[in-house]
This record gives sequence, C-alpha cells and structure tokens, in this order.
Amino acid sequence: MDFFRLPGFGFDVEEMDDPRSPELVPLRELWRARCQGRPVPDRSDFDLPFDIRPWMSGMLILDVERDPLDFRSRLVGGDVERIEERRYLGKKLADAGYGPMEPAIRRINERVATGVQMSALFTVRALGFVVKKVETLYLPLTRGGPEVAMILCAMKDVRGRN
Repeated sequence: MDFFRLPGFGFDVEEMDDPRSPELVPLRELWRARCQGRPVPDRSDFDLPFDIRPWMSGMLILDVERDPLDFRSRLVGGDVERIEERRYLGKKLADAGYGPMEPAIRRINERVATGVQMSALFTVRALGFVVKKVETLYLPLTRGGPEVAMILCAMKDVRGRN
C-alpha cells in the first residue's frame, strides 16, 4: 500500500551513525572487520551470499551508477518486499515508487556513496497512526577501485519497539 496517498500521511527520518536494532549491529561489525584498515571494504572481501545469510531476507543491494549518480536495485530480499509492499528488483530509485520519501532516501544513498556507513530510522504515519517503522543500515562497498560501487542495505521492521 502506498501510505503517502492516505489522509494524514507524514514521515520522519532520523539519521544515525550506528544502528540501534540489535539484529543489525553484527552486520555492521562484520563490515568494519572487512575494512581491514581501509575506509570501505571491497565487494571481494565478502563471500556473498554466505557472509550475509542471517540478513538476506531483509537485504537490499544497490548498484551505484555514476554520470549521473543513481541507484539501481540488484538484490531484494523477501522481507524487504513485505516491508516496502512493492517489487523493484532492477529498478532505479526514481522508479521504485517512494513518492514524497524519495528525496530523503536519495540524500542518504548519495551520502553513503561517498563512503559513509550509517543507519536511518524511517517512521511513516497515516490516518493518525504509525503504519511503518523501519531501521535501515547502509554499508558502502567498492568493487576493485576507490569509488563506492555498491550499497548493502539491511532493513529491520521495528514497529512496536521504542
């Protein structure tokens, strides 16, 4: 359901340096360990999908396209499609159907594409209720060069948590 079409739609995005969800912390620690002194690990530092198996269902992997900068989904886990209530494998960010949330998501992806790892808590309200609350961990990866080429996004539905 596209909540942004409902009366009273609104959303908040809280950007954070570190994940709050205890399920996402081990993935961030794995990413840090694979950095091996570098600011960003390379895709080849991971044995995908085996290294990320515990998070696969909530994983979204984005390819970072340059000239112009854009983001295309490469892998979309089943929980991501359930949380987001849409299918967008292979789609660019503008075609993913995020509506008024797209500029906030684009801003975060652009920041991560510079090599910053971060988390964001998305709270969506409609009809006077919190209808969706999702924490997403964003982890940049290079692919044989200095620029960020991919972003690992791990989503966790945290509605009902403080």
